[in-house]
Amino acid sequence: NTHVPFHITAQGRITNVTSTMPATGSLQVGQKRPLATFTFSGAALPDVALSLDALTPHIASDGVKLTSITIGDGSPVNTASCSTDPAVPDLISCDILPEALRRIPATLTVYADVALLSGKTSGSVQLSLTTPGTVGVLGDVFWSDGTGDYRWVDIAAPLAEGTRWTVTP
Repeated sequence: NTHVPFHITAQGRITNVTSTMPATGSLQVGQKRPLATFTFSGAALPDVALSLDALTPHIASDGVKLTSITIGDGSPVNTASCSTDPAVPDLISCDILPEALRRIPATLTVYADVALLSGKTSGSVQLSLTTPGTVGVLGDVFWSDGTGDYRWVDIAAPLAEGTRWTVTP
């Protein structure tokens, strides 16, 4: 019996995911606040275009409620809605990305309406892409090389940590 490791051949790869905002910052409650900006770069065979299909940022928060979460470049045209699941409150699912912003290299910003929980005078929130995944194990970045769809990147965890915001009224 010969054992062959599980593998997938891709025509390119995502080589870098970075947060382009400061490591820490102050944020007032309000609508459409930019919480994290992630930039993606990659390498591919000639005539192969890499594209992003979906992102699953992780939320670390204390005393803060996020609603109306979107992803895009801030314009009404290049914006898509994201969702959260009460059963998994520390994840944001951005299953649809604006078409104009999907091609790698790409930069995407996550926005949300930010509020403090009742009785709180301050709080904190941070969005990060933490899970690279592996072949057969889902990660936070879903991408394509035009022939296959992948949910892993060959980058060490965490992929990119967003700004740790101190939230005030």
